[in-house]
Amino acid sequence: MTRHMKMKNKFLGVFLSSCLAVSVVGAFNAAPSSAATTVATVGGKCTTLLVQDYVNGNALVCATNSNGTKVWTKYFTGGAGGTITIGIGALPATLEAYAASAPPRSYVVAAIYSGLTRVDLSTGTPILMPNAADSWAQEKGRPDVWVFNIIKGKEFPNGEPMNADAVKASLDYVMNPKNNAGLRAKVLDITKIEVASEYQVKITTSAPRYLLPRTLSTIPILPPKLFAEQGAVTFWKTPIGTGPFKATSFTPGVQLTLEANPYSLRVKPSATKIIFKVIPEDSSRMAALRSGGVDVVTKVPTDSISILKSANFDIKSIVEPATYIMSLMAKSGALSDKRVRQAFNYAVDKQALIDGINGGLGQVAEAQLIPKGLTGFCNSVTAFPYDLAKANDLMKAAGIPKKSLNLTFQSSTAYITNDVLMAQAISQMLEKLDAVNSVKVEVLEFSKYLDVYYLRGAIPRKDLFAWRMSSSPDLDALVQMERYTTGYPTSNIGYSNRNYDVAINAAAALDVKSTARTSRLCKAAAILKEDAPILWGIHTPDIWAGNKALERLTVDAGGNIDLVSIGNK
Repeated sequence: MTRHMKMKNKFLGVFLSSCLAVSVVGAFNAAPSSAATTVATVGGKCTTLLVQDYVNGNALVCATNSNGTKVWTKYFTGGAGGTITIGIGALPATLEAYAASAPPRSYVVAAIYSGLTRVDLSTGTPILMPNAADSWAQEKGRPDVWVFNIIKGKEFPNGEPMNADAVKASLDYVMNPKNNAGLRAKVLDITKIEVASEYQVKITTSAPRYLLPRTLSTIPILPPKLFAEQGAVTFWKTPIGTGPFKATSFTPGVQLTLEANPYSLRVKPSATKIIFKVIPEDSSRMAALRSGGVDVVTKVPTDSISILKSANFDIKSIVEPATYIMSLMAKSGALSDKRVRQAFNYAVDKQALIDGINGGLGQVAEAQLIPKGLTGFCNSVTAFPYDLAKANDLMKAAGIPKKSLNLTFQSSTAYITNDVLMAQAISQMLEKLDAVNSVKVEVLEFSKYLDVYYLRGAIPRKDLFAWRMSSSPDLDALVQMERYTTGYPTSNIGYSNRNYDVAINAAAALDVKSTARTSRLCKAAAILKEDAPILWGIHTPDIWAGNKALERLTVDAGGNIDLVSIGNK
């Protein structure tokens, strides 16, 4: 199996499929196909350690027994895991389902709502699993049409059926530009949604879109009548869904309480209650873990790892399928010149960020938005090497006088591991440029930070804005590269290049296994590197820590904690 990242811990996650395991479509380079059915029973033989199933309230994993035989083994019994308290740096400002698909919103949204599909990242390879849909396939002779068969006999907590009408209404809402849904860009290629029957929906795209089933895992399905009656603003305050948990209490910026949802489509979680406590400051979050005030913490600073290990805390560390970048491009001034933007890329020593700030964890970004190993990665597009002399030459060629630039660098706090420290280090590196007089770091409270990102100009960005571009759960280059096409709804910086658009649009219509697709993505990646609208940094580490008493503390390849399996008897 090809892994796209080096994992510090090997684990099996358990956001698991139904009693009949349907269609494990889309592992790295696998093309979608119709489902094959297997039945899992405790003690029954199985064939691959990557296969997981969920049967009669119990999670099962394919494991090797004492005789060396691979058999289905009970992993946990749902509902027996008590209360888990998680110290987190930040939570989404609302429980909106359609704002974004990256952590921390991703694991909150996945806990409350269900999409048509679910992407299991527990093994490091994306495995497409059933969720609101039991199965799916392209219509025969029509690669632009996908048919999804909806799970039968399920309903939302208010009694509305989980059916094709609910799917259509949810997708229609996201697709309507008037609703300003953050996830609208993920469904731009959809041209028609048809309710073929109560439990079947047909989705037509403008051209063949082989990633569609993966992409639709990020679009939650909501109860259409209640959502229409209440309106979005009211619904997000006390939302209901068919995920494994229901939100029973939420104070933005303070705390979120989740409890096991009896209307869950697929799984019954181990824990009866999950409490997220917002503790923005790293030292306070670590102190809460050590004192027993919380059971788990996220965004562990790398300088705390050895301390926590010596105190017998469990550390889970991965390199996320995410890229720490800084937006640079401006319509006027020095940053409107690509030579200046290229100079910034040469002036930052990315390996020093990994070694000096992140304790050796992470990977240098190869001037791309995904790590090596994901579909769409281009071997021929490499990182800007650290070269301060070349950076100064480019600034001089651009006509930027010495000590003429005073810049502001906007950073999050407790959203990305060591984000403030990295911002400070990068600012110091940029100040070594002859043309730069000063770089001021402006640390933003999380809700304001998100407003700067999502409100696109209503709250202006400063010269550098640090962001974490995650390809989870798609684990494919296209999901982030599309953001730089002309007119993209949630465009980061208004970048536009016609040749880039042509290459991306051509790649989007091709099968993920196609070498022609990779070739087009490589062409687009080379254009983006040349124009340098961003400063590429590193592929970020994500570090969690928990009490040794916890059961099944696991973190998947997207940086999401597995809320279903974790227990605390």
